[in-house]
Amino acid sequence: MHESSLITRAIDMARSRRQFIFYGIIGLSGASIDFVGYLILYKIIGITPPIASFISVTLGITNNYILNSKFNFKVNDQHFKRFANFYAIGLTGAVFSALLIYLQQKLGLNPTIAKLITIPPIVLGQYIFNKRFSFAAKNE
Repeated sequence: MHESSLITRAIDMARSRRQFIFYGIIGLSGASIDFVGYLILYKIIGITPPIASFISVTLGITNNYILNSKFNFKVNDQHFKRFANFYAIGLTGAVFSALLIYLQQKLGLNPTIAKLITIPPIVLGQYIFNKRFSFAAKNE
């Protein structure tokens, strides 16, 4: 392997690592917005847990798209298409989360604990798909 290709590969790995870490930090901000929104909607306003989860996840998705597109992946094109992809991936997570909360609630688990349990696997799946589809380099 050429020295220049080794350097390029090392730079790409460092960039990917930085993006993953920053995606995680942004994800924590979105998860916080999601969780606090869920608590407000469910505990204070009295919306049913699955619907409260859907609304709160939408708030987190929007936050994460804005921050990731501007500061992490630094994309300035095709915002409608990128957000549509990002939202579809996020919406899949929202539906999965709401379904899990509903099922866990039927099994007697506290809805707040159920919500916390759903966050990690959904975030991981969303990172993988968003990196590949929502924030991929523009195809010529």
